[in-house]
Amino acid sequence: MKKDIFIPILLFAAFIVAVYFLFPQYSKYISSKQDIAALEKQIENRENRAVSAQETLNRLGKYKVSLEKVNSAFPAEISVANLLNILQEAAKKSGLSLENFKQNLALQKEKEKDKKNNGETKKERVKKHYFNAGLKGTFPAFYSFIKEIESSARLIEIEKVFIEKPGDKTFLNINILFSVYSFVK
Repeated sequence: MKKDIFIPILLFAAFIVAVYFLFPQYSKYISSKQDIAALEKQIENRENRAVSAQETLNRLGKYKVSLEKVNSAFPAEISVANLLNILQEAAKKSGLSLENFKQNLALQKEKEKDKKNNGETKKERVKKHYFNAGLKGTFPAFYSFIKEIESSARLIEIEKVFIEKPGDKTFLNINILFSVYSFVK
């Protein structure tokens, strides 16, 4: 009879050991295995994103020349010296004389004030800068100048043109109001 009681007590003791000692270890093992699987999935997702980013970079490489053109048309800052150089080169190629050149800050402030008064308060990413230039030359030379400006890498928008012929001289006095653009940081 003692043998009959001893076996169930031994089985019960084995069950208690399994429940209190082995089951927590098994639970930790399963939990660790799930954490490892989640981390492996996270690593795989990051690798996929890295591959996708590399593919996007390669695709953008195809448009590098176009992006450089956009950067030259819309620089981050307006370089008055660079703009003056572009105008002088265009005037020189077309046979005009660049008499004067200045930035029109008053018109620029007026346009910004008009935007505020009209309720346009959102921040713009592209800023417009106004300039005046005085040229002297013939009408065909001026036409050539406009074509030269049109084909330049810099985006220059001619707003107004004032042409006057002083007396019986063959040269025209030409005043232009133009604008250029820049990205706002």
